[in-house]
Amino acid sequence: REKFPEWWAHQSDRDDIAINCAVKSSPILTSGHGHIVSLRAGIHLIASDISLGGTYTDLVGAGYQKTILRMTEQWKPVEWLDASQWPGRGHAAAIWIGSEFGGTNASFGTNVRGLTLDCGLASLAHVNKRVSGISSKSWVEECSIIENVAVTGASGASIGFPGHGGGVAVLNGLSIRAFHLGGAMFKDSLGLLFT
Repeated sequence: REKFPEWWAHQSDRDDIAINCAVKSSPILTSGHGHIVSLRAGIHLIASDISLGGTYTDLVGAGYQKTILRMTEQWKPVEWLDASQWPGRGHAAAIWIGSEFGGTNASFGTNVRGLTLDCGLASLAHVNKRVSGISSKSWVEECSIIENVAVTGASGASIGFPGHGGGVAVLNGLSIRAFHLGGAMFKDSLGLLFT
């Protein structure tokens, strides 16, 4: 049930590839539980978003300020979404939780624990767009947890759930505890956002 990104081939400056491979490596168990992706202490460089959407995955670091996901200047998400909070700018997140677009399927139990997200370089590289730390494309349902997480340098929301595609964010059972937010990049950047 526990996966380690180190099991996949490492590419320089692209730890996101191995992390996403670990997330997608196991089917959802029939019990409705997914798996744990454990990140070692240290700095992990990410050049694209990490999607926990629809996977029942628990992404676990070694602890706040021990496991750091640093978005690089080359960071580019799979797609920029239209967000109600920043119309016309484009919005993306370092980590997507909850479900993918199109319903509540597998929107339960997508968790992020024990890590620091450094969004600063990506925010500066995309000054006309908004980069968030943790967000969702659609629904976030019961048993989803963000815990012992720090987010710095976000130009969007450190932890935020704007409506995408003209809709509203649907949160039903998300627990956020022991979080640290800092270093907003622009005057319309937000620490927490719920729409």
